[in-house]
Amino acid sequence: MFCIPPFLEDVQPASFTLATLTFDTLGTGTSPLTLSIRRLGDAFADPLTATPGSGEVVVTPEPSSMLLFVMGLAGLAGVRQTSRRRGRLVA
Repeated sequence: MFCIPPFLEDVQPASFTLATLTFDTLGTGTSPLTLSIRRLGDAFADPLTATPGSGEVVVTPEPSSMLLFVMGLAGLAGVRQTSRRRGRLVA
């Protein structure tokens, strides 16, 4: 195997982010989250130890989504009121 310096262990910091998780959700709420590591090794395939943790995922609606929803409801109420004043009922 031919490698040109600098080697990975020379340029890699002692602490770094191994992974980032992104979720698509179906609704708001809280769900447990458990992570496990099947295999983890160094540049020479020697095993490394790591202590994975557990936690939870909390999904809350975004403020901008809630504002858009409320404004939509207010708009529908305004259209309904205007239609009632003109004698037409919009369902």
